[in-house]
Amino acid sequence: MPVAFAENSRAEIRLCGGDGQVSSQLTTGGGKPGQGQPCIAEPFTIMERGRKEGSNLEYRQDGTSNAILTPNGGRGGRGGRGGLGVGAIAAEWAVRRLTPTECERLQGFPDNWTKIAWRKKPDADCPDGPRYRSIGNSMAVNVMRFIGERIKEVDQIATQEVRAA
Repeated sequence: MPVAFAENSRAEIRLCGGDGQVSSQLTTGGGKPGQGQPCIAEPFTIMERGRKEGSNLEYRQDGTSNAILTPNGGRGGRGGRGGLGVGAIAAEWAVRRLTPTECERLQGFPDNWTKIAWRKKPDADCPDGPRYRSIGNSMAVNVMRFIGERIKEVDQIATQEVRAA
């Protein structure tokens, strides 16, 4: 299960929310120590596989555990020596930043909502920095909708009470 954490003002890593289950909010800070850039860690696996030019590490992207691969890439029980397809976990967790698209989805925006023309360049060339900044300066769509609906309901109740009196 991914774990959410952020860096505090003393450059220490702390779990978000005390248990790492909920990520902290995004900010417009540059990710420097003390600005609390939120991150999540996800498990990943790599494997060492024999090649003509020597052993290479491979990162699995198809979700298949390297522990069940044979030297030729098939599934089976063979293996057990370095360079012959034996699965190895280099590190239990890898840290990555949330992508702008993931941040947009968390805020309730459509995909690529913040990808706009920037510095006289087309929207396709918009870098991630301005996208993160605009997401950090925005308000979550679902939260604002909820607040707006509640204000409307209270206003309707108040209007009905005034008419009844």
